[in-house]
Amino acid sequence: MLLKLSRPLVFLDFETTGLDIQNDRIVELAASLGESLPDEPSAPALEALLLRRRAVDPLRFPDLS
Repeated sequence: MLLKLSRPLVFLDFETTGLDIQNDRIVELAASLGESLPDEPSAPALEALLLRRRAVDPLRFPDLS
């Protein structure tokens, strides 16, 4: 089957500490890149990680906004 897409299609596979969105967090993304995230969820820390990765590898971390 051939899909004709007008925008990129993205599949995300997250390794998390559980399924509770209030208490669990994404763990594998940062670790697989040699980075780390704080123990407590932090949107600014995640944004900083993504900006660093985008600067290093813009093809794998494009700006999708």
